[in-house]
Amino acid sequence: MKLPKILIGAIAAGIAIQTLPSCSKDKELTPQQKEEAMKKEMEKKRNTEPCPGCGMG
Repeated sequence: MKLPKILIGAIAAGIAIQTLPSCSKDKELTPQQKEEAMKKEMEKKRNTEPCPGCGMG
């Protein structure tokens, strides 16, 4: 079976594009980095304004 060079190039480019994102994922975080990230996330979620209904926050 004879395939045109353009088709072979397109197939190779498609395979390369699909595999690049999987190779560039972030590495595993250390326990200290995980703890810092969780603290930052909790601070974002924490509501510092008192609740108008009950006043308990």
